[in-house]
Amino acid sequence: MAHYLPYIIETFRSPGEPSHNPVRARPFAGQGLSNTMRVSCSTRMRKTQPAGVLLLIQAKVVEHATGTQFLYANPNASYRTVSEAEAREHVKKTFPKFSK
Repeated sequence: MAHYLPYIIETFRSPGEPSHNPVRARPFAGQGLSNTMRVSCSTRMRKTQPAGVLLLIQAKVVEHATGTQFLYANPNASYRTVSEAEAREHVKKTFPKFSK
């Protein structure tokens, strides 16, 4: 079973994507995950934060029955907003293998 890790995600507007949520989330660069991967997380969190915000969450990589991988964060889990500088420092310390 995969363990939850501290990931940085970014919210963004998703016109044209097959989702009922206008604001989606994806992994921040440098964590060894594709930016095309999506994050399953609290809808309330995405609705209360502006598009473009960076968030530190606890999540794990999960594979859907279709074979598509995504990050899963418990919708009731805590999170906090971070600046881009904080996000880059977090990635550098937590994921040194993937950060540039």
